[in-house]
Amino acid sequence: KDAYEGARVIASRIGNIESQWDCATGLGKVYAKLGETEKAEESLKQAVSLADKERRQFSRDSFKTAQLSLREDCFLELVELLFKDKRYEEALTVAECGRARAFLDMLEGRSTGAAPRLVSNSLIESGRIEKKPEARTLVAMADTGAAATGFRSVKVRPKSGTTVSPSAISPVNAKAPDLNELQALVKRSGSYVLEYIATPRKVMIWLVDPSGKVVAGKSVDCDLEELKNLIRETHKSIVTAPDGMEALHALSENRSKSLRKLYDLLIGPVESALPADPEQVVTVVPYGPLYLVPFAALLDSGNSYLVEKHALAYLPSIAVLRATGDMKQRLAGLEDKLLAFGNPITERNKFIGKLPYAEKEVAKVASIFNQVNKEATHIEVGEAATKRKFAELAPGYSYIHLATHGLIDSDSPMDSSVVLAPEGDDDGLLTVKDILELPALKAKLIVLSACQTGKGKVTGDGVIGLSRAFIIAGTPSVMVSQWNVDDVMTEFQMALLYKELLSGQKKARALRVAQLKTINFMEKGLASSFADESEDDDAETGKKAKERANPRYWAAFQVIGEAD
Repeated sequence: KDAYEGARVIASRIGNIESQWDCATGLGKVYAKLGETEKAEESLKQAVSLADKERRQFSRDSFKTAQLSLREDCFLELVELLFKDKRYEEALTVAECGRARAFLDMLEGRSTGAAPRLVSNSLIESGRIEKKPEARTLVAMADTGAAATGFRSVKVRPKSGTTVSPSAISPVNAKAPDLNELQALVKRSGSYVLEYIATPRKVMIWLVDPSGKVVAGKSVDCDLEELKNLIRETHKSIVTAPDGMEALHALSENRSKSLRKLYDLLIGPVESALPADPEQVVTVVPYGPLYLVPFAALLDSGNSYLVEKHALAYLPSIAVLRATGDMKQRLAGLEDKLLAFGNPITERNKFIGKLPYAEKEVAKVASIFNQVNKEATHIEVGEAATKRKFAELAPGYSYIHLATHGLIDSDSPMDSSVVLAPEGDDDGLLTVKDILELPALKAKLIVLSACQTGKGKVTGDGVIGLSRAFIIAGTPSVMVSQWNVDDVMTEFQMALLYKELLSGQKKARALRVAQLKTINFMEKGLASSFADESEDDDAETGKKAKERANPRYWAAFQVIGEAD
């Protein structure tokens, strides 16, 4: 304690924010260990204030996200301290001040007309290198057996050579949300919110009802590394293809055990306070490794999936509703018009693997829209589905559907992309950089019907990837996938989704119905359901099979952003 106190005096004298932050955070931890909670709280609040002061010095998005990850310790320690004192609303406010802040800056900048501009990385500006190296590019390598297995799956590896990762610039510093704003945003959304924070020792959970009131606050003892291992094992049990019946049953058993463990840990503590109405949306705000949890597929003690009990949506923070809610209101009166690109595979990129059902998928989705308005659809497939054409057309449509391959690069998230058709000198990769440079979009929903489009670099700012870029570009809701999706079952599920959407169902509820009907189809084994477009069975009735439908085929997709 004395060493930190002495160092803090010196750090204050020289005005070094990083040193001041180190001392304030260290003192907060020491005082907490000594049981001097008032002094611990004072020091940690000072550390939070210093972190906010430091982040205001940056305009580069990559620096802001890195800074938030570096300084998250003070937020986590303060949240844990407030949780111990049962000050759940104050703890929630602190948690929100420590997440998705760079995202908020980008959103506010775009809304005020200051669209983000792109620059190369810090080495150039700092003068440590004189010549701009060749920009990082991606090479998509065909996943072994991808075309044969029917999964929208590719691997990504960078070209060799010097790399300079680009970043977006946003000089805006959006204000941190206070409790009153958080309550108002939740109330406007009409959703329950289930927010998480994970520390090395605990998982802390808030449940906020649609009035904005925190109705449950729970702290669960949990070793973070064990939690990460459980999430990895769960993911593996979902996506691994068995090599025989014995392996199939073993995987199913391991999967069910893992999904139940995650349910007991993440849902069980607040289960009694969750809404009884399955139509009531629950918006999940994950944290860190929890972004990889397949929440819809978590199993309760009665062998029910969470999606059978609740419609689900996802956000990186409640505060993001500040922007997405405004977008939703602005786009509410637009005509339902569909732009769909599918199977953009040509001779130049055929090594990735063709997606015949992706082409059928966009045709099926368009036929559903045509029942409402025959003039409301525009489809491009194969070599016509180019990036240039997408950039020209996308701002004029209220629904955008991309059925293709996804390329995710967690090391260089600005290079993550969806595959479109190459032409001329263009490789056809619609990257995060390209999305951020698009004219303002007017899409109520963008569906990325491709592999792992919900993945990216997980930071204190959330997942840096495609969904974040499309929301910054102007859409309030993006539907993405957590893993490689099956070509056939995705076509089936997407047709169900759009039937629900065009019948007036809200986004998260429409996805829930599509997922339930997919589960029902799989568990009943009704092959005729593929051809029966008038299928109207209630997917929530009937006894549940002992072995549930593998989430690999139905649970990949999530709605990020506005649920309605």
